[in-house]
Amino acid sequence: MKLLFFAQAADWVGTKKLEIHLENPLSLEEFIKKVPELAPILKHKKIIKVSKNQEFINFQTEIQDSDEIAFLPPVSGG
Repeated sequence: MKLLFFAQAADWVGTKKLEIHLENPLSLEEFIKKVPELAPILKHKKIIKVSKNQEFINFQTEIQDSDEIAFLPPVSGG
């Protein structure tokens, strides 16, 4: 599974992308709880958007090894 982290999310986990093998499908939240490096994501789950294969999902959505998951924190600009 490919995990992509944008903007602040990359700062929270310390990288812009990870590849992790997922043996069995899990909810996104269950998966994050099993990977210590991803713990900061749960602290921000009320404000962060997540996509699975370029479609927005929630933390209860089931994910599997072939998915691409992207974490998109809120952005502002001017």
